[in-house]
This record gives sequence, structure tokens and C-alpha cells, in this order.
Amino acid sequence: MSVMTLRAYVKTIQRHLAVILVLGILGALVGFLHASNTPPTYRATSRVLLTTDLGGSATDIVQGSNYIQNIVSSYVLLANSEMVLEPVIDRLDLDVTPRQLAGSVSASSPLNTVVIDVAVVSGEPEQARRIASAVTRELAAAVSEVSPASKRGDPVIRLTTVGPPSTPTFPIAPNRRNETVLGALVGLALGLGYAFLRRFFGASIREVADIEEVTDLPVLGEIVESGRGDSFIRAVIADRRGLQSESLQGLITSLSFLRVPDGVSSLVITSATPGEAKSSVAAGLAVAVAAGNMRVLLVDCDLRSPSVGLVTGLESAVGVSNVLSGRFEFSTAVQEWIPNLDVLAAGPIPPNPAQLLSSSAMKDLIDHAKAEYDFVILDSAPVLAAADSVWLGHMTDGVLVLARRAKISTGKFVKALEILETGRSPLLGVVLTRARRRHRFRYGSDGVYGKRPRERVDA
Repeated sequence: MSVMTLRAYVKTIQRHLAVILVLGILGALVGFLHASNTPPTYRATSRVLLTTDLGGSATDIVQGSNYIQNIVSSYVLLANSEMVLEPVIDRLDLDVTPRQLAGSVSASSPLNTVVIDVAVVSGEPEQARRIASAVTRELAAAVSEVSPASKRGDPVIRLTTVGPPSTPTFPIAPNRRNETVLGALVGLALGLGYAFLRRFFGASIREVADIEEVTDLPVLGEIVESGRGDSFIRAVIADRRGLQSESLQGLITSLSFLRVPDGVSSLVITSATPGEAKSSVAAGLAVAVAAGNMRVLLVDCDLRSPSVGLVTGLESAVGVSNVLSGRFEFSTAVQEWIPNLDVLAAGPIPPNPAQLLSSSAMKDLIDHAKAEYDFVILDSAPVLAAADSVWLGHMTDGVLVLARRAKISTGKFVKALEILETGRSPLLGVVLTRARRRHRFRYGSDGVYGKRPRERVDA
């Protein structure tokens, strides 16, 4: 699927690079400010060794060593017990509870050793040292109290301090560099998430670059929107050198360069959703092709919500559904609209449009139209509403997908392409509709190059 290519992801990142970088910078700034405004934390550590007085023989020494290794984890737990912390609070006159102090004290024992490491964190370096020293003393006292006694009444297990605590010089937190880097990474991740969420779900297509982000299909043209109070097809017919007509001529040129065997002489025009100007563009393209002295047939294949009759002003009572049901002949149902351009309307809305459009009778109708006309244009239902374009695409040279600016989301557009590609319909390309007029200005104030022909030339 083209939307999943590495190139598409790179384009997404490039398009939203400014947002991604801004969020990365803001994240780094937040991390730096957080570190700068967080009070420093210091850690003091001490190390004690568990020893035993179990006998003097070699056997007793081995048994004593094994005994200590088995119970060292139990003595580690004593460091956070009230039995140790209550005397520490009393000795140092701390204004905390044993539970609160336990959050600042930790103890651990390296694997296969009889060593206990005690660590204390505090906002003041000297306070950290004093608490660590007091915890070490009280832990030794607690071990002596709970240790088994020898025959003489002395504790068998005792703690020996081998690494007394010292006043820490540097804080362990906050780490400005780490928090700044972490903030930057979080900001960049949010920026990337924003970019890809807009790509797949929230963003609407607003320009050609948006289409190129999500598909490798060629963008064959940009159809300019008509002015306020004027219909697109009326503008095309009234001014063959206007912006609308010129944009259609650009589309015709692009179609002529496609690598299609024998060239494009029939196509399906569709869109992802309703309201993307597919019927207007189909009619306008038919007018533009017919102006090149080619016989053109415009067929309304949207049998669910036909609109070609409304666009052209022709009668829609007789059309495709009548021909496919055998009630009318093809030649009888076709209507002339303008010179070189005939229209086959939709006819009455049938109860089974999908069955009719995928039938062999529909293929025969299209083959007959191809034989009589130089160019055949089919206006089909939106892809997300019906899969008619999948069937019709196989009966013609291909499918032209329209995307209306600022209306269709990238998620729906991509879904429509997925449906067409899953059905293996030949896709010719994409056309952006309702493009802004100012994007097409190249020459003069009205976008037209050269002088307009005069209706009358004086002798």
C-alpha cells in the first residue's frame, strides 16, 4: 500500500517539521526549568558487614557463613523498620514520622555477599550524612537485639561498619542535562504523534503536498473553484480561457501523458465522500474534451444519488437504469447537450444499483459507448458510500479520484484509496478540486495570459 511507504512518512515529518522542532524545544525548556526549580537532593551512603561468632572450627566457620548469607536479606528489611527509625528520629530530633523517614532510607545487599549498603537522601548534605550515620548505628543495635545469643549470652550476629557515611558534595538530583534531554525527547515524540495523527485522522487535504504525503499516485491537476454566485460548469462553458477551463485543460494534458496502452479514452470519476464536486468536474471535463473536436459521452453512473442531470439541466427520467433493464435502447436514452457532447443520465433510481453496475450488461453498454465515442466519462458514486467505482474501473481505462480542498480528511481519502486498490481497480491519479483561485494566478490580475479574442474583428 503506497500510504505506508517510507517516503510518505518522511514527507509527513518534513511537512510538520516546524511543529515537531517547536515542541522539542519547548520540551527541552520545560525540562530545564523543572530541573532549575527543583530543590537539590543529596545522598549519603554507608556500608556494614555482617559477622558471626559461631565456633572456631572450619566446619563452624563454613556453617556460620552460610547462615549469615541466608538471613542477610532479613536484616536488610530492618533498616526501614520502626525498630530502627524511631530511635533515629529521637536521637536527631527530626520532625517526621517513621513512615515518612522510611521514604528517604533504603538498604540493599549485593548478591552473594554479607554486606549491607545503607543510603539516605535529603535536601541538605549534612543532614543526609547525620541520618545515614544514625541509621547505621541503630541498625547495628537492632541486629544485636534480634540475633541469637551464644552460650555466654552474647549476640551471635553483629554488624561492623566498613564504610562510614561522608557528607555528599554534589546532588544526585535534579540532573539538568538529563531532564533537558528527556524533555526534548518527549516534545519531539509529541510532535511526531501530532504529525501522524493529522496525517491519518484529523487533517483535511488543503493542497497538493497533503495528497503527496499519503499516496504515490500522481496528482494530475488542480481544478479551480468558481467565483461566488457562479456555477463551475457555467464558468467553463462561458469562458473557454478562464481559470476553470485552463485547469481542466491541464488535467487533459496530464491524462495524455499517462502510460496507458492506447491512451486514456474512458475513465471513471469518483471521490471518497459526497460533495467533492465530482459531477461538476466530470461535466466540465467532458465540455473541455468536446471542445477539442472529439465526440464525448458523459454517463451518470451514480444510481443512488444522480446529479449529472442537475448539472447539465437535462432530463433524468430516462438513462442508465432503463438501458440496463432493457426498457430503452442506448441510442434512445442518450441526449445531446452541446456540440460533440452527449449525456446518458442515470434514469430512475433502481433498487439494486450495485447489481446493475457490476453486470455484463453494464460492460456491454460501456463497450458500445467506446465504439461510438472518442471519449467516455463515467460519474460514479463516492467510494466510501458504495463500491461501484471498483467494478466500473475494470470496465474502463481507469479511475480518477477527486479530493476536495478543506473538506475531505486524509483518513477518509486514504480509506477510499485502500478500497480501490484492494479491488485492484486501475488508478489513473488524483485531482484536487476547489483549489483556490489565487494559487492559479500566473499572468495578469485574472490569471489569463494573452489578449482575449474580440467578438468582432474590424475590416
